[in-house]
Amino acid sequence: MAYSKITVDGETFIKHVCIEKNGISGLMGTHMTGKRPYPFPFCNTSAANQTWKCSIKLPNSNKLITTPEELAESLIYWFNFYCEEFELDANVIAAQAYAESGYKIWNFPPSPSTASGVNQFLMGTTYEIIVKNTYSRTHKFTPEEQFAIIGNLEDNSIVTSYDVGYYNGNRKWSPGFETAWMNRPLLHQNIINNPGIMIKAQCTYMNYIASLCDALTSTTLFGYSRGPDYAEKTYTASIVKCEGIKGRDSLYVREGLNYVMKVFGVLGDKNNVLAIPGLDGTASNNYKPKEFYFGYDNKMGDTSKNLRLSQSFNLNSADEVQSEQQYGNNPTKQISVNPDTMPFSF
Repeated sequence: MAYSKITVDGETFIKHVCIEKNGISGLMGTHMTGKRPYPFPFCNTSAANQTWKCSIKLPNSNKLITTPEELAESLIYWFNFYCEEFELDANVIAAQAYAESGYKIWNFPPSPSTASGVNQFLMGTTYEIIVKNTYSRTHKFTPEEQFAIIGNLEDNSIVTSYDVGYYNGNRKWSPGFETAWMNRPLLHQNIINNPGIMIKAQCTYMNYIASLCDALTSTTLFGYSRGPDYAEKTYTASIVKCEGIKGRDSLYVREGLNYVMKVFGVLGDKNNVLAIPGLDGTASNNYKPKEFYFGYDNKMGDTSKNLRLSQSFNLNSADEVQSEQQYGNNPTKQISVNPDTMPFSF
């Protein structure tokens, strides 16, 4: 595994999204302040309908971020800093965070999800990674970092305090554990106030998953989306394993494929030729700002970072090189690759 700093194109992408595209279409607010058109899930207090405001400190400072420019520069710093510590490609991690939240730090999805923040961590995932240090092979979370995320939560060391309950069949979520419902808005506020810590958590999880699959990026991303158990040695093997458990045409598998394609598109799809299915199942080529990307194409001069997204890709029989470099949106036929080309890996 090797660290790669965010490219010039990547920095331009992050700054464009945070600064030029600061207004959020159809929503109230900016990347640090906002409100969804639906209530905040798993919350019985006034916070369910509040406007969320982030109080984020600049890296290595007690000064609060007050401008979109400061947010962009801070995100670039955190992606580079933690990816260097964990020996990851900062471009992949930054593109992944965009795919998760669009850099809307306050962001959250509708019920039934408990996802929060820049990388949309679930409550249970936050507990496992930050509280328990379950996936920390190196760089464990310090007591200070843990306190910043869970310090004001009730019974914050108990797993059920992060479990909001179950679906009761009446299209309403029932709080199986009342403490988790009380903790839900408090945890969300802590998460959106500390994107640097959450980026460290993202790197911790990605580093662990990468260790399971020879650090191949497509399989690591698929494992992040669908679970570490699906991180196999090639992308095809990951898909086949997931299909064997969830069904060949299941929505669960398709969501994982779309997730990987979106991240790869942010990396290498400058002109938005890929049509990425959204939450409603319809495909769109507006999944990112057109003409902005992380520069993973021929001009980099590094063949291992040329994703060749416009070429077809056979999901069912891809070797390691095809698993990384030629993940396309038209999986209809086997294609030839240069056997001397290194696979795209962390």
